[in-house]
Amino acid sequence: MALDPNKKFLYFNKDETSTEMDLALCFPVSSFIGIETQTSSRMDFFFEGAKGADATIVRIHHQQHAYIKNFMISLVDEINFGEIAFIRVYDHAERTTRPSDVSIQMVIDVVPVFTLEDNDFVIADDVSIGGNLTFDSVALTNIQTSAESFVNDDISLMTSAAIEDKILSYGYSTTSGDMTGVSISVGTGLDISQSNTTGGDYSATVSLDLTEVGVDGSANQILTDDGDGTVTSESDVTYSGGAFSITSATGGKPSINLTATGTAASKSANLNFIKNAADTEDNELLGVIAFIGEDEGNHTHTFANIQAAITESDETDEAGQLAIQVATSDGTTSTSRNALFATGSASADDVDVTLGHGNTSVTTVAGTLTMGSTAAMTNAGLLSVANQSNITGLGTISSGTWEGTDVGVAHGGTGLSTVGANEILTGNGTGALTSEAGLTYDAEVLTIGDDDNGTATIKRKTHSDEAGGMLQISGGDATGTDKGGGILFLTGGLGTGTGGGGKVRISTASPDSSGSSANSVDWAWDFNNNGIFQTASAGYGITEIINFHTATFENVLSDGDHVAGKKLMYSPGANDTFTDGQVLYLSTAGRWSQAQADNVANGASQLLGVGNGLARSAGVILDGFVRIPSTEILNTPGSGAVDGLPLYVSTTAGHFDFTAPSGNDEYVRVVGYAIDDDGGDVLVYFNPDSTHVKITA
Repeated sequence: MALDPNKKFLYFNKDETSTEMDLALCFPVSSFIGIETQTSSRMDFFFEGAKGADATIVRIHHQQHAYIKNFMISLVDEINFGEIAFIRVYDHAERTTRPSDVSIQMVIDVVPVFTLEDNDFVIADDVSIGGNLTFDSVALTNIQTSAESFVNDDISLMTSAAIEDKILSYGYSTTSGDMTGVSISVGTGLDISQSNTTGGDYSATVSLDLTEVGVDGSANQILTDDGDGTVTSESDVTYSGGAFSITSATGGKPSINLTATGTAASKSANLNFIKNAADTEDNELLGVIAFIGEDEGNHTHTFANIQAAITESDETDEAGQLAIQVATSDGTTSTSRNALFATGSASADDVDVTLGHGNTSVTTVAGTLTMGSTAAMTNAGLLSVANQSNITGLGTISSGTWEGTDVGVAHGGTGLSTVGANEILTGNGTGALTSEAGLTYDAEVLTIGDDDNGTATIKRKTHSDEAGGMLQISGGDATGTDKGGGILFLTGGLGTGTGGGGKVRISTASPDSSGSSANSVDWAWDFNNNGIFQTASAGYGITEIINFHTATFENVLSDGDHVAGKKLMYSPGANDTFTDGQVLYLSTAGRWSQAQADNVANGASQLLGVGNGLARSAGVILDGFVRIPSTEILNTPGSGAVDGLPLYVSTTAGHFDFTAPSGNDEYVRVVGYAIDDDGGDVLVYFNPDSTHVKITA
């Protein structure tokens, strides 16, 4: 069955090395438009471009000229009926063995030969390039037109109109004609060589030699008049790249003097920073005066500066900004920070001023601080105005005594004149707080209740319209590595003498009939001061639920672990270590040994247990649900076939066995029942029978 032609691909590669595919192209057949014969030996393959409009052309030379038609027939047959999804139209690296997957039926047994031209991959008209166009490692990213400003770089091309505009911007004219009547006079240091001054084309060379007038300096130096007709090129005064520089090693210099000689009051010297831009924007910088020096590492650094900027540039609403900045450091990085920051308003006709930076900075006023026209604070930091009529906020008051009335709750106070020691304050709305004598906190002890023998209650707030919320009391969480959490103590009250301590009672309420009335507490569990745990209400016992359905035993228990049972830590004879999951018996010597069904003295009638490590510290499991490892259980009937089966003491020491002993003088004793298995491990309900059967052949 032939493959779907639309799922096939045509492959071309003109690389000569078999391991190289840098020049390879692969096209889906669905984009194949057709073939056009250009000459008797040349065919052009047309493929639809990525946008559906342009086309890519692959040009192939077929050296068996008479068989181009045969080649086209074979190619069409291969596309429509062949079993190859990846069709090699031409692979130059394999030109001597298998250059093509297209078989051509020819009279003579000659392998067709193909070649690809150097310009084999031809792009059709109307090509749009979204990224960069690179020639000889130069990435061209822009086309400058006549409507754009000239950019002097090596990554842009110019249109002819843009080139003309640039030429005209230098003052050249496109007007043609003769220049006549040219008369040129030269002076000292100026030489002109000229030709054709009376008509036709004009050419001239102008040379100015300033050394003839006394100038012999370096580049960018400013010329000054010596007052005697000579000029000096000043080595200490230069202008280069928009920077004007004055250099001097003389104390107090260099200096710039602005002298105003006018006698009118308006006549003054001005230092103007003018930003002559077509349109300024908000927050645009207008000028900077920088104070720059070298640090200890001989690196230049700005230690202080004055900056002016625009905050609002709207006409008639202009507002400015002035900042005086100094360098400050956090110990690692130096940054210019505002020492004084003044911002003019665009609508309120005022100026906001901020002094200093950071909440640890200190602003010093040498004399009296005046607010408006009033002396508000002395240089000692004291308020000068006696009556502070409307204080809307205060920070920390570290000293002094409040001698007014009690501050009400609505004004941030308690409304109280005195508060009992360690008593907790509670609120009752907008009135005075209450100092609770029955609720105190002292040295991490929270005490609740009045001085009586009544009931004090801690209760979570009742939910207004849903089930009640949980109240959690927890010990402290640990931090650090391998640290245990804090213990939660629930302790009854201490008695005196023979009275004993109070019980710890856990109470709840049984469900009642449907409705919104709260249930009543009607049963509980009591932990008595003699260690006895009992139900307080008649008719209720303790129900223990073991759930291995929600979480299976293999995900809960490790080998030898148990739940819902008893452990005995007792071994006076020796603190033996036992393998997890082995069956043990307690001998009359006070030691635990491996039970073995070959002798009634080895666990037939004695107390049985399951090993769980050290007998004294880890203990021996007497009953409960235990995970028995596969190594300690014999004759398992197979995965999924153990549920509910009894288990016996094995004739192999310490092992469980699904098969009961049957030999002479051996005993049979059921030690539990299998519940589930996983990977050979078995969940066993360990509950040894108190009786055994001895086998007599």
